[in-house]
Amino acid sequence: MPVFMDTHQGTDLPNDLRRTVESRVRSGAKDDFGVVDRGIVIDQEGREMHCILEAPDAAAIVKHHEALHVPLARETIHRADVILR
Repeated sequence: MPVFMDTHQGTDLPNDLRRTVESRVRSGAKDDFGVVDRGIVIDQEGREMHCILEAPDAAAIVKHHEALHVPLARETIHRADVILR
């Protein structure tokens, strides 16, 4: 399945959302949109947060974020090439 990375400004995650994402990353389970959370990367300066996701397409990533009540601009979603796992 393709891997995507999306970008959010700021790095403050509410505790309940952080626990939800951590649980999803650990389980590796697909959500209702076929998306699998693989992790979150925060830049060293703490300005941006990047979600790493496996998904059928960018539209599924938008739906995944909407279900979590996290706004996401489609233009921040980029297909990523994974060279190491």
